[in-house]
Amino acid sequence: MQQKLKSLYRNGEAQSAKLHSKKYGLVSEHTSLIVLEDVADYVKYRIQPPSSLQAAYAEQLEKELQWEKKTKKDRLEAVCMSFKENYAHWKDAPDRRDMPLEKYRKMVQKAPDTMAAGMELMEEVEEVAIEEQEMDTGHEALAEHKKRVQKKEDPIAKAPKIRIQAWTSNASYMQELDGLGKDQLYAAYLKHKTKYKDQPGFYFDMGNYMMQQGQKEQAFTIWSNMIEQDSNHNEYKRSLAKTLMQYGYADYAVSLLEDMLQSRAFEPQTYYDMGLAYLADKQYQKALDSWFHILEFPWDSEVILRFPWIENIVLADINALITAHRKELDIRHIPPCLQAPMPVDIRIVIDWNTDNTDIDLWVTDPLEETCSYRNRHSYLGGFLSNDITQGYGPEAFWLKHAPKGTYSIRVHLYANHQQKLMGNTSVRAMVYTHFGSKKQQMQYLSLQLNTKEKGDYLVGDIVF
Repeated sequence: MQQKLKSLYRNGEAQSAKLHSKKYGLVSEHTSLIVLEDVADYVKYRIQPPSSLQAAYAEQLEKELQWEKKTKKDRLEAVCMSFKENYAHWKDAPDRRDMPLEKYRKMVQKAPDTMAAGMELMEEVEEVAIEEQEMDTGHEALAEHKKRVQKKEDPIAKAPKIRIQAWTSNASYMQELDGLGKDQLYAAYLKHKTKYKDQPGFYFDMGNYMMQQGQKEQAFTIWSNMIEQDSNHNEYKRSLAKTLMQYGYADYAVSLLEDMLQSRAFEPQTYYDMGLAYLADKQYQKALDSWFHILEFPWDSEVILRFPWIENIVLADINALITAHRKELDIRHIPPCLQAPMPVDIRIVIDWNTDNTDIDLWVTDPLEETCSYRNRHSYLGGFLSNDITQGYGPEAFWLKHAPKGTYSIRVHLYANHQQKLMGNTSVRAMVYTHFGSKKQQMQYLSLQLNTKEKGDYLVGDIVF
């Protein structure tokens, strides 16, 4: 039995190894021995007790199931209330696409960073806009109208562009790769591995470079070497899964995350990552169910504090998924109060792989106003979710109606409170245009940030 268990792990069949361990009572990477002292322990682990405890087990299990049912009901009611508020904010978002924004840029730049000053500025700008519109008559008005009509009829003019800033490592070993032929790259990796074998960032850098050079097999070998360093290190798996998704290998990402779920089921971020991987792998029902678990599970208060507002971020994804694949989904378990699509012109979501890390999302619009944790509501209608300072994110920005212009996206590494093996923090940015509609586009970017070098990093921009 033990030999078969070792063989299963050797062949990468983690799920089969887990089932084999449970069937024969073997200790493995995914199972351990449990001391069951009373009926409560049998109920906790859902293990059938001996016949002498069956009656007590059935009674206590029924109470436990009723409590779980009520707790989930209360949890969903609270999520519905929060979503209702968020939906109202989205519904009332301003539409300033036809305003002559260039004339008001300086006014917005001078505005103090307070809500009162912002409201005063908005009133002043809107008054000026009305005056400008009243003066805009005759041929000028007709010409402007024709421009708007032509823009609406021209699909190329309407299509926004996402320009992602390619991430390049400045590590010394990467600089030595310049000028090498493709057949020399793996030898260079082996040369540097002796020195950098304990630095996960080294494996990510080398693997990414191999992928960019079209050396898929070598890249996968390098990343496998990293996992072999510590197969139980979830930060490695989380980061690698995100990297694989960036390159279009969602099936590999699903396998990694399903394995990681065995030990990180107590964090909602794990289910968020799973949902994104399932979505990319076109397993739409599994994506929906993973995300819905975040909404209905009665997380403890500490988890809720670490992942504030994740429910509303997930609900945007759920409703976009339902909109796109309604016929392929069973949504009978989704309460009607949570079903309301919220399409937006721009949506940006960031998350990261290291716990207790504070990374901020900054979005600067054509008015050169930056939406950040200090200024969560922009004049154009941009909105930024709660600032995450303890967990893995996610943080999200959305703008329902995007005026034409350039939107710059940056992430700011503010603080890292965790002593860890990774060395770097891996940040994933997901940049969407026309999110939640048939015209939706999305691009990934993974960045490896040195936690010793705090500052802001360019993700890219969107041109409307």
